[in-house]
Amino acid sequence: MRRRQDRITRWSRGWGRRIFPRLAATASVAWFVALGGCGSDNGTAPLGEPFLSGQVTSVVPSGSAVIVLVEQRPGVVDAGEKALVRVDDVTVVRLLNDQPGTYRSVSTGQWVRVWFEGAVSESYPVQGLAARVVIDSLGVGLRP
Repeated sequence: MRRRQDRITRWSRGWGRRIFPRLAATASVAWFVALGGCGSDNGTAPLGEPFLSGQVTSVVPSGSAVIVLVEQRPGVVDAGEKALVRVDDVTVVRLLNDQPGTYRSVSTGQWVRVWFEGAVSESYPVQGLAARVVIDSLGVGLRP
């Protein structure tokens, strides 16, 4: 037991006392640098195809967000993809002409493209949190 205690004491007085704080500081700086690239938005659409393109057929306010029903083929029962999309104040919303918008900018009749963030429930319609919503038209007959 005495031998183990001596090793711990030597480590805390010598090498461990000098190196461990530097190692911890370096690791924390590396962590923050790695996180610095996450979540930055330069205003462009995300890479890849949107999860769904369709028409907004319903908008329900929900605190500081809206729950939006997006239908690929509106008016046709059980045809095409449908999604219940939560659009909140963190969601990046782009209006026509690539102007920035908010969750309040989304309204019934608009044609939109939706990218989800995180998990999407496998119900019908699918449900999830929108990372980005791009409004393509104000509902004047444009089909995706």
